[in-house]
Amino acid sequence: MPNNIAVPLGTLNRLRTYMFVPNFPALTVTPSFMGRRSIRLSRDGRFVENLDALTGLVPSGEPYQKMGAHINLLKSQGLANTYEQQILDNAQIGDVTVRTDAATLQSFVILNASIVSVDELSFAGDDPSYMVVVEGYYPVNSALYNS
Repeated sequence: MPNNIAVPLGTLNRLRTYMFVPNFPALTVTPSFMGRRSIRLSRDGRFVENLDALTGLVPSGEPYQKMGAHINLLKSQGLANTYEQQILDNAQIGDVTVRTDAATLQSFVILNASIVSVDELSFAGDDPSYMVVVEGYYPVNSALYNS
């Protein structure tokens, strides 16, 4: 089996990463407002459920997946308090777009997003993190609508 070691591996650029919130532009997060953990996306659920049959499996595609954006804001900056105020007013923020750290990977649009939680906060002066979690849904299997 040939091994091609000349395949370009690409690069990552953490300064590409941001989250755009069109309905609430003041909540848009750029690299200057984030801690080292930046933004992480998590998915919850399957793309396809394989249902048992007597002689095999019957696939049933899901039209969406729950997706969360974990944003490592800095509590030492005003944007963390802007999020705190938004939680007090209305945690439902609409669609958001998360751009990745790789130019080769598309941005993710999370629909009908809400601020669902903020991780534990330390006030010991040794952790600048204000980790906020924004959650919504991500459409998958769009061909299901054409059948």
